[in-house]
Amino acid sequence: MIKKRYIYSIISIGLCLSLIGCNSSEQSKSSPSSVVANSQNNNHSQRLHLNTVILPANIQTYRQAMINYSQVGGINPFNNSPFVVKKLPKTIKPSLQNNIQFVIDSVISPTYLSAGKITYLLVKNHIAYIELEMNNDGWAGVSSTIAVINPLVVKNLLRDPNIHQVIFHK
Repeated sequence: MIKKRYIYSIISIGLCLSLIGCNSSEQSKSSPSSVVANSQNNNHSQRLHLNTVILPANIQTYRQAMINYSQVGGINPFNNSPFVVKKLPKTIKPSLQNNIQFVIDSVISPTYLSAGKITYLLVKNHIAYIELEMNNDGWAGVSSTIAVINPLVVKNLLRDPNIHQVIFHK
């Protein structure tokens, strides 16, 4: 069991590190004046962020590419995957947890929907600590689901101006 958790942690860290490079290149494109915003702009940005999520343009293609990558290796397809910004359905109350749960539910295989439930989410000192049911109750092949889900969770959490790092734990 400890060996599995170790492997899952390594996969998650690798995927997160690949995202950090992608995110930092986006940040470097913005000018210093755009990075420092007044509180009114931050509130507007926060409201906009909570009403939208980032999802793969083609979820099936993304899912298959990430599964292949987690099983075979090669070049991480996440950085070259096309993404779209989607508005949350009006039936979902905008919040950080609801947004992330919507992202997970949008891409996870229907067979493993319960494994994608958020069991813990805390933002402290600009770090988001998150745990999903699949981190507690794994199954054969869970690493493929983690490879699909974790990078999207990180991408969406890092949109929040108060979050600079994401840690999956348990």
